[in-house]
Amino acid sequence: MRAVAEVETSGAPEFPDQFGSLEEARAFCHPFFTWYNTAHRHGGIGLLTPAMVHYGQAEHVRAQRATVLAAAYAAHPERFVRCACGSSGAAACGAGGVMAWERGCREGARGRAER
Repeated sequence: MRAVAEVETSGAPEFPDQFGSLEEARAFCHPFFTWYNTAHRHGGIGLLTPAMVHYGQAEHVRAQRATVLAAAYAAHPERFVRCACGSSGAAACGAGGVMAWERGCREGARGRAER
């Protein structure tokens, strides 16, 4: 397990090497860890916050993202290098709409090849 000071903290206040007192440590750590767990989006868990994962909101957030991504792809498919669902698999689109994305990706690729 990594030490707290080694944790990625981009966008956060700089974590000090040491604190002058227990009260100073608590005064710094409470807001820091609140931010880290509720506002900081972690790359290792799909740009979700630990709170989203812990409280079971991850699938809902992923579904919302898939809806927004689908609308963006439908409006401007030329802006996407690949299918809006990601690289080779539509599974990245999340539950609901995977088959539609697979069909849309194949049809979109055919349409681009004909141009």
